[in-house]
Amino acid sequence: MRKNDETQVDRLRIVFSDSELTNVEIAEKLSCSPAYISKLKLQDDVRPRTAFLLTVSRTFNISEKWLLEGTGPMRISIDNRLKQYLESLSNSVNPNDMYIRKLLEKYISMSEEEQTLLVKMLTHLFE
Repeated sequence: MRKNDETQVDRLRIVFSDSELTNVEIAEKLSCSPAYISKLKLQDDVRPRTAFLLTVSRTFNISEKWLLEGTGPMRISIDNRLKQYLESLSNSVNPNDMYIRKLLEKYISMSEEEQTLLVKMLTHLFE
């Protein structure tokens, strides 16, 4: 099968195989049944919902574009993942999300020394 011929289910199978997790472990991470994971792995006529694919993308750090369309790299960098997360927070109406967004933006703007100091302070606070 050429790469362009891969279906979303084919790409899910790649993600699941790369994870080296059991069906039960994958199902727990994705809040679905192990039977559904098994069905995705074994049956070609399954059509997962977009919401499920997006959950897989977030859970396994997989590019949404790759998983949905088969284009671009499979994995996304942590920097791009953080950028996507910050963008999602900026669209949120939840005041807690705005606080998290401001905290992350402030952390990113800190020097490495300041980041290290903050992590030490938080570690001490939560011990």
